Amino acid sequence: IVAGGYGARALVADDAFIAWLKAATRCPLKTSVCTGSLLLGAAGFLAGRRATTHPGAYADLPQFGATVAHERIVDAGDIITAGGVTAGIDLGLYLVERIAGAEVRERIERHLRHEPRKVSRSRIKRLRGLARPQYRLRVGDVRVFYDVAEASVEVLAIVAKSHAAAWLADRGDQE
Repeated sequence: IVAGGYGARALVADDAFIAWLKAATRCPLKTSVCTGSLLLGAAGFLAGRRATTHPGAYADLPQFGATVAHERIVDAGDIITAGGVTAGIDLGLYLVERIAGAEVRERIERHLRHEPRKVSRSRIKRLRGLARPQYRLRVGDVRVFYDVAEASVEVLAIVAKSHAAAWLADRGDQE
């Protein structure tokens, strides 16, 4: 995921950075949030494609051969762009659904909502004795292992229930 922000416009002209980004050519899925799409464009990934970005940067996308779409998320197959910074949450949930299905997406979205008066019936478990992963979410026959940091959630793996114990034994870090 290529993030945007105040520094993105300056990086568009940074030849070394754009050369590094071009190394992702063989990556099967490239995504951006906010003005990160300008960086994907500068690397040549948006030519001839629909894309979105922060509304304040719509006018900048066509210089990279992109067709501007005034949408929160634009899926062009191997390139997915998301609008302003808050669309990053939508992009994360969109990617979860694309990779693991609608049920997993709905459960994660429900877990992320802050509803202090609502009693949680989630199937989330804090994994004691492990430094990583911190949590496991059960969704039918799928297990999602993830960590929560100060301002982010990192999904470490989405595995079948039948492989969960082996995954934890192989990749879990003891405290």
